[in-house]
Amino acid sequence: MVLTSKKNGGLGVSSIFAHNRALLFKWVWRFLTDGSSLWTRFIKAIFGNKGALDTHKLIPRRSPWQDVILAIHSLQSKGINLMDFIQKKVGNGENTSFWDDSWLGDVALKVLYKRLYALEMCKSISVAEKMGHPSLSHSFRRMPKGGVEQENYGLLCSKVADLVLPNISDR
Repeated sequence: MVLTSKKNGGLGVSSIFAHNRALLFKWVWRFLTDGSSLWTRFIKAIFGNKGALDTHKLIPRRSPWQDVILAIHSLQSKGINLMDFIQKKVGNGENTSFWDDSWLGDVALKVLYKRLYALEMCKSISVAEKMGHPSLSHSFRRMPKGGVEQENYGLLCSKVADLVLPNISDR
């Protein structure tokens, strides 16, 4: 009766479990979007730049952040990947990874262009750094050769050809 809506004679109290999950995921969103905050820098210092969100290993020390990670893994085990619902909006490109983030569509470029990613010497290069050079191949260990590499390079170049990075922060 407590959780039943007021229209149906209940008290209309919403699910505490659902509210708790929503608040936990709000911390994930804040971690991913507010990179300069003290809290985010603290988590990165302890758990790494990705905050251990990309790992399935258990963290040896118990912490509130580990509870957030466990909640994410719990949903993943049920077939719901929270990270699929988060997409970056690129501004100036300084805080967006060219290869790792899904910033130009629904899939990360390292997945779409595996052969080009293999040629990349600076795997963590930002969009701003990559687009700041006249050629996308400036950070490759060698120029793309014929076949799949050349075809993928042409596709990638055409995909970013008209890209203009505004003078606002990434979100």
